[in-house]
Amino acid sequence: MRKDLKKEFDKELRDIGKKENLRASDEFKNKIMKVLNELPERNNIRKNKKYKKVIGFSLIGVLTLGSVFNVYAENNEVLKATFSSIKKILNIGESYYEEKGKNINLEDSFLGTTMILNDVYYDGSRLGITYEIKSRSKLDKNKKPIIFPIIDSGDRESIYYRNLNHDGEFIDDNTYVGIAEYDFTMSDLGEKVNLTFLVNDLYGNWKGRYPEKYKFQLSLDSNDIDKYVYNIEETINYNGIEFKIENLTNTPIQSILNYKSLGKIDENKEDIRGYLLEPIILDEKGIPIEVKGFNYSFDDSSNILNGSGNLIFEDIEKKHKNVLLIPALKNGFDDINAELIKERSMEIKNENNGALYEINTYQNGENLEFSLTAKGYISTVRDLFKITKIEKDIEGNENFSEVDINCEFLGLTNEGYSFKGTIENFNKDAKYNIEFPRENYKIVGNNIKINIEK
Repeated sequence: MRKDLKKEFDKELRDIGKKENLRASDEFKNKIMKVLNELPERNNIRKNKKYKKVIGFSLIGVLTLGSVFNVYAENNEVLKATFSSIKKILNIGESYYEEKGKNINLEDSFLGTTMILNDVYYDGSRLGITYEIKSRSKLDKNKKPIIFPIIDSGDRESIYYRNLNHDGEFIDDNTYVGIAEYDFTMSDLGEKVNLTFLVNDLYGNWKGRYPEKYKFQLSLDSNDIDKYVYNIEETINYNGIEFKIENLTNTPIQSILNYKSLGKIDENKEDIRGYLLEPIILDEKGIPIEVKGFNYSFDDSSNILNGSGNLIFEDIEKKHKNVLLIPALKNGFDDINAELIKERSMEIKNENNGALYEINTYQNGENLEFSLTAKGYISTVRDLFKITKIEKDIEGNENFSEVDINCEFLGLTNEGYSFKGTIENFNKDAKYNIEFPRENYKIVGNNIKINIEK
C-alpha cells in the first residue's frame, strides 16, 4: 500500500476520534487496513489477467465493506465514520446497495440462530441482499457464511440463478453481516415477482428442501430502484422476422436492452439461435461494450416465432454520452487459430464476419513480444484471444497449457483495434497457437444511435 494512503487514512481516523471522542477496536482497524493493503497502486494501469483479478477482488472487498457495514452504520458511530473515511480517501463513491435497495427487515430462526434479511436490490435480472446472522452460541470465525438458497415463484420450483458476490464480516463473536448477489438473466423473472427464498444451510452446502430452516417471502418490484428508460422504438425486418427494439433501461449497476420478435421461421431450422437478435454495442469511441448476459423467451409453435429478449451490459450511463447499436444475428461460433512464430508477420481472417487480425511478433531477450490489430466487428476487447503452448514430453506426447499473457489494449486507430503483449520465457522448442472465436455475425439493419444523456 502507498505510504501516503496509509498516512492519510491514519490522519482521518485520528481527526474523527478527536472530534467524536470515539475509539475503534484493533480488530476492526486491522480488517480495514488489510483491505487497503491489498489494493494495487492506483497509478499502475498495466492490463493483464493477474492484475485484473487483483483489482477486481480488492474493489469488491471495499464495496462489500460499504454494503454490509452500512447496516450497522446508523447505530455505530465508529463504523459510520470509518467507512465514510475510506470512501473519501479512495474515491470509490457509493456502494451497490447504499441508498439503492429497499429495506425489508425479514427474519426467521432455527435452533438458536436467527437470519435477518435487511435490504434487497432487484432490477429485473439481478437480486442483491444484505443480511445478518445472529447466534446464541459463538460463530466459527474460520469460515464465512455463503448463502445458496432454493428460490421458487408460485408453481415455478427451483428457479435457476447464477451466484455472484458472497462476502461479509464478523461484527462480534455472535454476529455476522453479509452480502449475497444472484443473477437471474436466464430465468426471465420480469419487473415484478413474488419469490420464496429458502435457506437450509448457512455455508453453501446443499441440504435439499427440508427442514426449511430459514424461509422468507419476497415481493420484488424493479420499479423500487432508481432507473431510467431510454425509448428506442426501432423496427427491423429481416428474412420474414420483425424485430422491435423497444428501450434501453439503465439501473444503478447495469444496462438492459429490451426487444421483441415476431415472424415465421424455417420449419427445417433446428437451431433457433439463428433467429435471435444479438446486437453489437459500441461506445462513442467505437469500442465494443461487452455483453454480460443474454436472455430470450419465445413460443415457436406452428413455426411462428413470438418472443422477447434482453441483453445485459455494464452500467453505461455513468461512462458514456451515447452508444451505437449495430443490429446483428449471431448464429453460433467456433474457433479460428494459427501458430505463432517469432520474428514473423501474419494475418488471420474470420470468413464468417469478415474480421481480420494482423499479428507481428519479435524476440526480446527471453520474451516474445507481439502487436495485434483487429479489423472489422469484434464483440470485446477483453480476452479477445488466447494463446496455448504445446510441448512434447520424453515419450513424444503433446501437453497443452494456456499461456498467461501480459496484454494491453491500446485503443482504436485508423487501422483497427490495436493491442500489444508479451509472452514471457518464450520456449523456442515449443509450439504456440493463438486462437480467436470465429463469431458468425450477420448485420441485419442500419446502425441505431442512442443518446443516453438524461
